This record gives sequence, C-alpha cells and structure tokens, in this order.
Amino acid sequence: MSNLVDHAKRELELLLGGKDDEMQKKVNEDILQLVEVFAKQGHSGMSAEYTISILTRLLKFRPIKPLTGEPDEWGTEVSENQNKRYTALFKQSDGMVVDVNSLAWTDDDGKTWFRRGGTNKFPKVEFPYTPPTHPTRRIYLSSDGKKILRIVDGGTR
Repeated sequence: MSNLVDHAKRELELLLGGKDDEMQKKVNEDILQLVEVFAKQGHSGMSAEYTISILTRLLKFRPIKPLTGEPDEWGTEVSENQNKRYTALFKQSDGMVVDVNSLAWTDDDGKTWFRRGGTNKFPKVEFPYTPPTHPTRRIYLSSDGKKILRIVDGGTR
C-alpha cells in the first residue's frame, strides 16, 4: 500500500471522530477509492500537481482553459445569458458579466456558506477569464444577516 493511501486512511478516520456516521463512512469509502486509483497511476511530484490541478477544476465544474466571452460560449437551458462552459457566469442586460461564485457569504462565522441573490453585488468579469476554484471574497455577516462584520479577500475555505 502506498504512503498516500495510508495517509488518506488516517485522515479520513479523523472525520469520523469515533462516531458511527453512515454517511461519512460512505463518503470516506468513495474518497479512498479515488485516492487508490491516483496512487496506482504512479505520479511524481510534478505530474501529481498538474493532475490534481486539472482534476480539481473538472470536479468543481470549472473550465480548464480560459473563457473567451465569445458568442458561442453563451446560452444554456436556464438562460441565454448564462455561460455554457461555466454556468456561474452571467451576462447582464448592460453587457456586464459577473461570476456568482466569486463571493461567499456566511452568517455563522464561517460554519456554513451561501450565495446571496442579486448579481449587482458581484465584481465585473474581464475576458479572457479563468474562474478560480474558490470564492475570491468571503463576506461575514451578523447572525441576522443585516450587517457586514468583515470581508476577507482570497484564501480557501
């Protein structure tokens, strides 16, 4: 067994925390299967990072190559103003394009995150555009959701 699989087993066990959580057990099994396949492929440091980078983008429904904003990228079953390659991108009536995944909101100090309605709250997208894999800005609200307590740029959840 590889060091990666051993590491994954130890870390995934910590998610259970000694509890008999059937859902977490199933998720752990699924993740372990993916780790085992990755480990069998025998990636070195460089190919592993490259593979993980592309796989992360694909699993998060992000495009691998930059979006162009060209007309053939637009129009889905939901909206003709939605990007086909990255459905969190919307073109507004004034032509401005926004990424609704670029902001994450929380009203419980980061325990849970949500999207807030209204595309006018999001920064304008410039093309070519490569969507990030995590929100670029996190907004912490008071528990009633009425007051912004702090804004954090960048980082990961």
